[in-house]
Amino acid sequence: MRSLHSPLKIHRKGSDQWEIREKSEPEAKKQLQSSTASRSSCAPPTQQTTMDIIKKIESEQMKSETIDFNVGDTVKVHNRVVEGGKERIQIFQGIVLAMGGSGLNAAFTVRKISYGTGVERVFPFHSPRIAKVEVVSRGKVRRAKLHYLRDRVGKRAVQVKSAD
Repeated sequence: MRSLHSPLKIHRKGSDQWEIREKSEPEAKKQLQSSTASRSSCAPPTQQTTMDIIKKIESEQMKSETIDFNVGDTVKVHNRVVEGGKERIQIFQGIVLAMGGSGLNAAFTVRKISYGTGVERVFPFHSPRIAKVEVVSRGKVRRAKLHYLRDRVGKRAVQVKSAD
C-alpha cells in the first residue's frame, strides 16, 4: 500500500487511462503540513459510518421495557386498533408459535383457534401498536418453532405441557 506522503501523484488522462506523475515540491510540502496538523489534535477524527447511524436510529425506535415470555407460552397481546378517529385496545389471546429476528426486526407469532379456524398473527416486539403482553400460562416445549400445532385439530391444537 502506498504511503500518504508518497512523492507520486496519480492523474487521470481519459475515461480509462491513468498516468502517474511526480508531485511538485510545494504540493508535497502542503500535503505534509496538512496531515501533521490534523494529527496534532488530541482526539482522533471521528467518522460515523452508515451502520453506526442506522444502529443509532434503531436504538431510538426500540422499546425500553422487555417482555418476558417464550415459545409455548399462552399470552394475551393488547393491540391498539384505530377505527375512524377512535383508538381502542383489542386483545388477541393464543399460544406463541415462534420468535424470530433480532433488534428492531424481532417478532413473535401467536396462534389461536377462532370458531374452529386457526388464526395466526405476527407481532413486532417494538411496535407502538402493542400496548402490552400478558403471560396467561407458561408452557414447556422442546422446540424453537411449534409449527406442528398447525396440523392438530380441536383442543390439542392449542395445548402444550404446562411448565408448572
